[in-house]
Amino acid sequence: MIEICWNPPATVRDGFAKAISKPKEERMPRVRGGSVLRTDTGAFWYCDGDWRLKGFENAYPAVLAYVPCEDVAVDSEKFKTLLIDGRTYIKVYGQPLPVYREILRSSQPAAFYSTALGKGVYVKQSRITEARDPLAFAEQFLPAMERERATFQSLADVLHVPLKSIGISGSTLVLGRPERRHEIDVVFYGRSACRRIARLIERNRDDVVFSRVSLPPFHLPFQHHGIWFDPQFSEGDRERHPLDGASIRIVRRFGETTVRIKDDRDGVFFPALYGTTNRRRLISFRLGHRGFFRRGDTVVFPSLSLIRMTYANGQLETAYGILNDEWGEKR
Repeated sequence: MIEICWNPPATVRDGFAKAISKPKEERMPRVRGGSVLRTDTGAFWYCDGDWRLKGFENAYPAVLAYVPCEDVAVDSEKFKTLLIDGRTYIKVYGQPLPVYREILRSSQPAAFYSTALGKGVYVKQSRITEARDPLAFAEQFLPAMERERATFQSLADVLHVPLKSIGISGSTLVLGRPERRHEIDVVFYGRSACRRIARLIERNRDDVVFSRVSLPPFHLPFQHHGIWFDPQFSEGDRERHPLDGASIRIVRRFGETTVRIKDDRDGVFFPALYGTTNRRRLISFRLGHRGFFRRGDTVVFPSLSLIRMTYANGQLETAYGILNDEWGEKR
């Protein structure tokens, strides 16, 4: 049995205690879903929120996004790149898992704690030098971009949310300046609001309000008034992530397994949570599974883990877990 948790040595715990006891003016901005973190390695990371599994109290869940080109032995012409402060960065985020892992391990060996969560890792708080906030950046971005501001306002009207509640993340936030990109990553907050927003997005995919098609091979992006949006969904400031403080134990692994999706309301979050017809939830740490499965879908997994969740309040749950290499496809 494998325990996906970590017991930090006293020196690390003490270092974290010192870090969070700094004067208020020296602390980082609030870290939330969609925040961009920068580490002392020079890398940029997409943060998946302010929550952590048991044992990772001094870290944030994140996915490696961009690394300095000179730090990895790859052919940069085969990667998307960004020029930031005169330095070329390669985009790691969208690479296949084996390529992503190799770059992650070779360029960031001391910046994160390894786990079995797909591309997800826990970035050490002590290595973070900057945290960029999606909501604060949107307030700077939109006044400088007239066309984008008008489209954002229309988007807010369709989804019945305040304009100021929509954050901007992704490569636009990595650049940190008003600049038109191929698509704009937008972040919505509050679990109830996000469920409603996700339904409205799908309901308005009619080629009039939003585009029917996405951006292959991706399934969540949509086009509105000529601008592509890639939505992300996260808990609100006053909400605790359901897995915060939980531990995961792998009970066993199955071979080919078929499940039928019964409830997809929490499938847009990270990790994606789906109800199944056999009463066990499906918990996926694969980013590509966010919003991927729909109610009524039959999904086939070449392999699948059975996990035991112990939540912060002591509650236990046995569920299906999609961890490192596991992947499911609709039949």
